[in-house]
Amino acid sequence: HELEHRWAWWQLYYYQEHNSNCSIADYKELYRLTVTKIRQYCPDAEILFGFCTDRYFETEERYMTAYPGDEYVDIMGYDDYDIAELDNYAGVEDPYQANVDAMLLRSRIVSAAARKHGKIAVMFETNNSQESEWSKFYTDYIQVMLKDPQTSFSMFQIWSACANKPEKAEALKGF
Repeated sequence: HELEHRWAWWQLYYYQEHNSNCSIADYKELYRLTVTKIRQYCPDAEILFGFCTDRYFETEERYMTAYPGDEYVDIMGYDDYDIAELDNYAGVEDPYQANVDAMLLRSRIVSAAARKHGKIAVMFETNNSQESEWSKFYTDYIQVMLKDPQTSFSMFQIWSACANKPEKAEALKGF
């Protein structure tokens, strides 16, 4: 889950690997060991194993850096809480288009990688923290991504989108 942070003991930090909690090789081995032991001790369990990064990739090579291998992964995806965060594109001539382009680049990379490896492509988690732009999050971003012919997500999860937020639930009507 969001493997390139430092908030869990098993996570990598790609941009400064020497400060990581574990190496890329250790991460892959831990993933493989976990899958192997679950399959060994729970042979009748119906479990799908997902490879989940965060949004910190701009190439397929970067996305696949810690991929543990096809025999250990059923689903390939990522988390992206950067969608609709226009502040990240301050100083860009068209922040909206820059954000959409970045969003589509990531969804296309994961979709293409999943196709190459015979896996299911998904968006594990996303949400929009900008309350004033909540309905636009769906129409101007999420629908654009899901209608993109190069994006092929089989699952799309909005993380805690409507918890105690009636206005968010209202924005989802008709989506």
